[in-house]
Amino acid sequence: MSEQNPYEQLGVTEESSFEEIQEAKQRLVQQYQNDSKIVESIEAAYDSVLMDRLRMRQEGRIKVPDRIRFPERLTIPVESKPVTSGKSPNWWKSLIDTPSARDIAVPAVIYACLGAITLLVPDPSGSLLPLLLA
Repeated sequence: MSEQNPYEQLGVTEESSFEEIQEAKQRLVQQYQNDSKIVESIEAAYDSVLMDRLRMRQEGRIKVPDRIRFPERLTIPVESKPVTSGKSPNWWKSLIDTPSARDIAVPAVIYACLGAITLLVPDPSGSLLPLLLA
């Protein structure tokens, strides 16, 4: 096997894709897994093919697909959404009891009336007790 060039050792051509080269290497390694010398020569041929491909790529003889050369062009920009404070998850809403406008207005009106009575009706003893009660 050593007299052949690395492509012939793997059983591929120079025009083969990277996936075809990998499949050929894996197939041969599985086939000759009991013979370590042949597996070693297959690995060496595979490394030689990879180095040859790298050299050809650097020289511009192999066209690298744009999806590999410029992967950032394919990424879809993720739009960040601002956090809205008006929307709460349903589980959170079920835990919180939100009072209605009537639940707030009635005690406020009663408190305002009591405060007005306390301020308008003078206390002869001058104590703050009526104000605190209101």
